[in-house]
Amino acid sequence: MDRLKICNKCDTEFTVDMFGKRKNSIDGLQCWCKNCMNEYRKEYNKINKEAITKRHKKYRDSHKLEIKESGKKYWINNKEELSIKHKQYDEEHKEYLTGIRKEWKMANKEHNKIIYRIYYKTHREETQTRHKQWQNDNKEHCKAVGKKREEIFKEERMEQHRKWYEVNKKVVAEQKKEYRKNNKDKINVITQRYRAKKILLPNTLTSKQWKQIKLDFNNKCAYCNQELPLAMEHFLALSKGGEYTHNNIIPSCRSCNSSKSNKDFFTWYKTYKHYDKNREKFIIEYLGYENNNQQLKII
Repeated sequence: MDRLKICNKCDTEFTVDMFGKRKNSIDGLQCWCKNCMNEYRKEYNKINKEAITKRHKKYRDSHKLEIKESGKKYWINNKEELSIKHKQYDEEHKEYLTGIRKEWKMANKEHNKIIYRIYYKTHREETQTRHKQWQNDNKEHCKAVGKKREEIFKEERMEQHRKWYEVNKKVVAEQKKEYRKNNKDKINVITQRYRAKKILLPNTLTSKQWKQIKLDFNNKCAYCNQELPLAMEHFLALSKGGEYTHNNIIPSCRSCNSSKSNKDFFTWYKTYKHYDKNREKFIIEYLGYENNNQQLKII
């Protein structure tokens, strides 16, 4: 039969399990039951709230390392249970937690920036791979967010660009000059494409195709076969409806280009000083001409 004991506060009889342990007492149990003790502690905590918080803070400050180690040990031993509890709590108090996090971020913006920079420097490769993975998984979301940001910050960015351009005009001009020197072919392609587009003619030639055309002619002029700086020669002149595509462009030196101008190849080249029958045949076959009509065989 279970032992019974009467609580000195509420004068009710309970089994021994309802009483806490106490070494100094005769029976080794407290004189108050657990319910009465809980009520007493709640009241005591309300009355002595400031004193208790100070005492707890003092203890935490003096035992920082011990608390950290004990917390780590407890987390390792009860990892699965704690993770489940944390997830449940997060789901139940989602709105409350998001509000607190936003408030804290707003109040500690500079602190967060410093932490993010330090973390990014130490974990650069991991963060980049993670960002790329997330962007690949959420492409539509990223596009929508990007469009919204462009609309919101469009005027601000325009003003920033204008201010920066006014301050760095000379630097930009020098950069453009260097780029033109190093990327002559690209700029030629862009300008020629613009000219053809203006007259509403096909303009599909790319810088990659232009490089291939030059390689096919051994980086030499198609008309005189000399290794000189090469220009894009419209086989059929632009003024006569010659399109800017791989079917109508061949490499030519400046003198041959200016000599031909907008003349018809089949009448001009035979009277030209650098005329060569083999080169004429190669050009006609390369561009896919038969009986002075283009067959568009080239890819």
